[in-house]
Amino acid sequence: FSGPIIMDQGSSYASKDFWDSKRERRISFSWARLQPSAQGNQVNGDVQTLAKEVTYHPVLRQLLFTPLEELAPEQ
Repeated sequence: FSGPIIMDQGSSYASKDFWDSKRERRISFSWARLQPSAQGNQVNGDVQTLAKEVTYHPVLRQLLFTPLEELAPEQ
């Protein structure tokens, strides 16, 4: 175990989360930085990430971020 890691680092920032009481799950989303060269003349070219479900894995001792089941393609 390497210790705590700051979530808002690298290409994502301003993470937010909330408790979905209907499905009893924690949902998280954040903003993602685009490469400055991809932004062109835009002042703020960043994008919002898709929402992810946050769960804790006791064996790995870390948080897992997985896509919401509602975002899966229909079969």
